[in-house]
Amino acid sequence: QEKCEGETFTGFPFVTGGSGEITYEWTGPDNFFSTKDIVTIDNLTQQNAGIYTLTVTDTIDCVTKQELDLTVNENPQVAFAGQDTIFARPGFLLEAGSGYAGYLWNTGDTADAITVNDEGQYWVTVTSKESCQSADTVMVLWGGQPFYLPNAFTPNGDGLNDEFKPVQRYDLVRTYHLYIYNRWGQLIFETSDINTGWDGTYKGQPAEQGTYIYKIVYTAASTGAAPQSVAGNVMVVR
Repeated sequence: QEKCEGETFTGFPFVTGGSGEITYEWTGPDNFFSTKDIVTIDNLTQQNAGIYTLTVTDTIDCVTKQELDLTVNENPQVAFAGQDTIFARPGFLLEAGSGYAGYLWNTGDTADAITVNDEGQYWVTVTSKESCQSADTVMVLWGGQPFYLPNAFTPNGDGLNDEFKPVQRYDLVRTYHLYIYNRWGQLIFETSDINTGWDGTYKGQPAEQGTYIYKIVYTAASTGAAPQSVAGNVMVVR
């Protein structure tokens, strides 16, 4: 059987024949064990995927076994998931994450990204090739900063949210420098290239999951603008 994360699996055997009373024994991944005839697993995760074996025994110890292979397909990851509000400027490209089979925005668009020219609430439903779905909502408001910074990222190599870097608005930024510090104040990453983000590593090794401090020093594109800085926290999620 194929299921999506969060769905429910029900094992419903149809048993005929045998003598006397029938007993059931289910075994499976993640130490699954049950002596019920019908078993149900709610809110499926990847740990539930694998081979389930049903052993049926009658009163005279005649035994039959049957295996069932359960596949749990991952749900899509919406790129802006976990963000309640994004501060942007008109023309902002709101991305849902690329590479999935289908997209449906509340605007009626079916692309993997939409251009936002009006403040308001936007939501999207993303469908994977296995027909698993995820949906998320975000409020887009106009903000004065020349970039938007996420508060978390997942450097796991899946191509989604793997780097920490600002949403880029090149017309508003003339110079730029990003610093990343650990909780002890040690500088672990820096760059002056707005196209280069932090990949969640330090000295070639994955940085520990947790909260890090970022600081950006920049000058706006307007003539004679003085250097400005913005600082905050970002969570590395593994």
